Amino acid sequence: MSALSGGPSARESSSVSSASASAAGRVATLWPFSRDSIWNLPIGANAVYVPANIKKPTAYGMTTDVDVLILTPNAPNTTVFYNGDAWSGGSRCDKQGSSLFSAPIPTNFVVPGAGPGNPDGTTPNYATAILAADGHTLIQGQPMARCTPNGTATMMWSQQNEDLFETGNSGAHGGSMLSSLGGVIRLGELVPGGTIRHTLKVNLYGRDNYYTGSGSYRWPATTADGCAPGCYGGSVPALRMGSLLALPPSVDVNSMGLETDAAKILAHAFQDYGGYTVDDAAWSVYAVATEYSPSGKVDDEFGAAWGFPISPASRDVPWALDMDRIFGALNVIDNWDQAKWAQVSASNGTQGAGGGAPRVAWAPDFGPGSPDTFARPADQGFMRGKRGNDRSGDPTRGYLSIPSLPPGRPPSNARSVDPDPTQPDGHGRTRDPRVLHRHGGLRAVARSVRPD
Repeated sequence: MSALSGGPSARESSSVSSASASAAGRVATLWPFSRDSIWNLPIGANAVYVPANIKKPTAYGMTTDVDVLILTPNAPNTTVFYNGDAWSGGSRCDKQGSSLFSAPIPTNFVVPGAGPGNPDGTTPNYATAILAADGHTLIQGQPMARCTPNGTATMMWSQQNEDLFETGNSGAHGGSMLSSLGGVIRLGELVPGGTIRHTLKVNLYGRDNYYTGSGSYRWPATTADGCAPGCYGGSVPALRMGSLLALPPSVDVNSMGLETDAAKILAHAFQDYGGYTVDDAAWSVYAVATEYSPSGKVDDEFGAAWGFPISPASRDVPWALDMDRIFGALNVIDNWDQAKWAQVSASNGTQGAGGGAPRVAWAPDFGPGSPDTFARPADQGFMRGKRGNDRSGDPTRGYLSIPSLPPGRPPSNARSVDPDPTQPDGHGRTRDPRVLHRHGGLRAVARSVRPD
């Protein structure tokens, strides 16, 4: 399809964090989605907390799940082609089929292919969000690659069901089908003096932590990993894919024994906003989602700012020990579902997730030129947070009833031209290289540990 165009446009992305964007109103590319989005709502005073009992990992000190954010609607139009290498061990660099879509991507922006030279692991998930030229439509998919400047851009599948200014629930985190953009730690947030004013995204080791009952997931997730329930083995019924994790209000962040200031920033975010479980880490680690964009990379910014890596191999360094302290204290917000969200949404700022007064104020309105609510014609299938949004005439796009999806497969309107059912599915996993697993019919190794 051709690039989408028309309608009010968002400003270009930059490296300014959400914290500094708030004074004159939000800039949507820096602090996306509506005020009542799950990615923006603070925790409420009536939230019901259930201990998550997250097990300490054994494989690595801490990891990140790097999300690719290309929020540059004025960049040159670029065609993205199908590539089915995914987590099978192929490079992901070459065109293997017809085009999935065209979208604005800076010519010099590189997304490394799979292989041992990738700093994010041999087969990173790279859930991706690209802002279309209309400044509204989010094109989300995974895993993306563009191995050289101005080279061929590839992806396995994509969808276009969310708007930058709406609730933004769904996306390309395959284990949950939750947003590629929401919940990402952005540039300028996890640095000295930084603040995270939104919900986080978390990956846990499913075999140790995710419960198998009730379909292995809960709202706002609409599926679980394709390997579930077999790859899940948690004992806490409340902790499933899509759970909202948070530090209880009884926890004093300043009395947790945290050794790093970076951990205190993360802990305050977990207490005020929480974090959703969006994928199975699939090896014994914790992970949080971080930004990689044309503006830079949070993992690099973190190391430069603090003098230690965000993903240390050692489990005995202060940052890793702090992660044990935080994750070990996390609870599940157990009275959080779609009906409760509707109640909170209708409160217009007086309630938070779980109900009751919010711990902190809701996100501010969007600034000038960035409407909080953009009315669209009724005949476009508009529905908040889940809607038809394509202008290409392609009947495979538009409205998607995500809850009807079978677990373990991409959405039915995902733009993948390969009909082979033995290909790896669209549900990204971050695997310990020592563990071979069944992935959509192929025996594959998905992610290796980071190089020391």
